[in-house]
Amino acid sequence: MKNNIIFLDVDGVLNSHLYIENYKGSREEWIKLSERERNLDPKAVKMLDQLCKDTNSKIVLSSTWRLGDEGKLLKEFLSELNFKSEIIDCTGRCCSGIRGVEIYNWWKDNKDKYNEYAIIDDDNDMMLYQQYNFFKIDGYVGLTPTICWKIERLLNGRREESMVL
Repeated sequence: MKNNIIFLDVDGVLNSHLYIENYKGSREEWIKLSERERNLDPKAVKMLDQLCKDTNSKIVLSSTWRLGDEGKLLKEFLSELNFKSEIIDCTGRCCSGIRGVEIYNWWKDNKDKYNEYAIIDDDNDMMLYQQYNFFKIDGYVGLTPTICWKIERLLNGRREESMVL
């Protein structure tokens, strides 16, 4: 059985305005938190890890976190949160800077190795044909169980079930 791919944006997905707002401490205490604590919501990370398990998915970073040393730092942060799923690659950069094109280029070169894909992002700069596989996240709330359920339906071949709701 082939794996699935999740193209992942981080900011607005694994962290959110609500995550920051729900922090009960003062601004001074917020600043004292570790960089990981300020950048990743443990609940969102746990949902993503479970989604990867439930859908036999690997992750390809499409986030700006893929640039420079940020990808390595992200892997360290995820490891601290017991994230077990695998980040296998990052999308490349293209001259247009449009994320949908970067995802298209990666998928075009690798699609024969994988079954299906989903795109999780809080910005919609995707190509028209990618809309079926695109799950727009509200950056205020981040990744939710409802979105994970819809992605699971797509990646496990049961998307039609979620379309009637």
